[in-house]
Amino acid sequence: MRAFRQHLASVGTERTTRFGAAALIVAGMVVALAIVTDGAVSRGINGIGALVWMASLAALLLGVRDETRWRTKLGLAALVTLVLSFGVEPTNIATAVPGFAIGGAAMALVARRPVVWALLVPALWLPIHLLTAVVPAIIGAASGGQASVRTDPPPTAAVVPLLMIVSAGAAGWLVGTIRERQGSRRGVSSRSV
Repeated sequence: MRAFRQHLASVGTERTTRFGAAALIVAGMVVALAIVTDGAVSRGINGIGALVWMASLAALLLGVRDETRWRTKLGLAALVTLVLSFGVEPTNIATAVPGFAIGGAAMALVARRPVVWALLVPALWLPIHLLTAVVPAIIGAASGGQASVRTDPPPTAAVVPLLMIVSAGAAGWLVGTIRERQGSRRGVSSRSV
């Protein structure tokens, strides 16, 4: 009976993480649509994108909570994402793709489920990015400064959120695949001795 309950939990966890990954990709596409539109339509679409993004984060977090040391790994993922939020411009492909690929690969190296943990980096990006943008604005306003003026994003900005997600996930998949092949080679070589 215990094994059956564990099996059901793992199936539920797998479905939850698949939902989280799919929702994150959908969120990236919705945000892209918000970037290419303007006015009230853009703000509405952007709000929907943010809600889907946060739902994907929640699903991915639910999917990893059964792993050993998941809180430590989550802290590492948040730290990686914090570094990326300061070092990567969310409208610049040249910094976003390699930055999130490196962040995703870093998480994949320490995780049992490399793609899921790699995807947590871009999933965490929205709340961390908002915090890193809002806190300085509040401090600036409290000290009598002016808010920064937002400019129109470059034409390529619409694809950047989706590219952040894809590059992190692809890097996680690549690290997982390499690790799996190395593990199978070790198993073959130890049996042949």
